[in-house]
Amino acid sequence: MRDFIVSNFEAAKDVLGQSFPYRIVENLNRYRLNGAEISGNWNPLKTISIHAGYTYQDSEVSDSQFTPDKTPDPSVLIPKHKFTAAVTKKEVIENDSLTLSGIFYSKRKGYEEKVPGFGVFNVSYFISPVKNVTFNLQINNLFDKKYFYIENYEMPGRNYLLSMKVIF
Repeated sequence: MRDFIVSNFEAAKDVLGQSFPYRIVENLNRYRLNGAEISGNWNPLKTISIHAGYTYQDSEVSDSQFTPDKTPDPSVLIPKHKFTAAVTKKEVIENDSLTLSGIFYSKRKGYEEKVPGFGVFNVSYFISPVKNVTFNLQINNLFDKKYFYIENYEMPGRNYLLSMKVIF
């Protein structure tokens, strides 16, 4: 990829005298991102479905002309390995479904330090008691795990979502 625009937090320390969240936006001459992704679904029974997905990413960056000694790596915060999985049981009662899902990230580069890998599980329950009306209850971060997508910005602990969808 040519002419890839990035935010340079390191250069901001020297040029602006301030660091994160201040940044300098600059253009990289070249950026390469290679990866592969595979996913699949399997229905072992009529009412059970299983989904799994895996993503691999690796990158290489050229120097910027503006700050060649502090060229940012656009792959910051992109995990080299990411795995997703879900199991859904339909018709637990009637006109409903229950899903247990998970997402798993490998450790990755942060702006100033490594961001640890993590795995988080979520559960959701959908029920449609009458035609065109669906209720959903979700519990995200089921085991109340402390994790970070971005260094020093902790993601929410266990949280709940209740919603209703009506189709007119």
